[in-house]
Amino acid sequence: AIGGHPSEWHDLGRNEFKRFRTDREVKHYMIAATLGNDDSLDALKLIYRQRQMVAATVGVGYDHSVELMKEHSPPSGFFSEDELSEVLRGHQAAVDATKSAQRDEAAEAKLTEQN
Repeated sequence: AIGGHPSEWHDLGRNEFKRFRTDREVKHYMIAATLGNDDSLDALKLIYRQRQMVAATVGVGYDHSVELMKEHSPPSGFFSEDELSEVLRGHQAAVDATKSAQRDEAAEAKLTEQN
């Protein structure tokens, strides 16, 4: 998938999920989301929220639980809020890079034709 399409990276992440390899799943989703894949970004947000709920159940903050996990065992799909923020910035940059005035005009013309 090196140099591949963002949806290919997302598919790799989904395949790793099926194999219970959450650390690799998250890495693939992060790459795909940084390249502008919305499904991967949604998956990462869901994973992050789930991990927050687990951390709340244990009684520690999410970022603190990430650090504990990294200290005591290999990280398995845990990522920090900073890493998620970095992915969000990369996703937004990829989306912005695909925008153009010509593309916006074509979308508006298509909507006008339909109405």
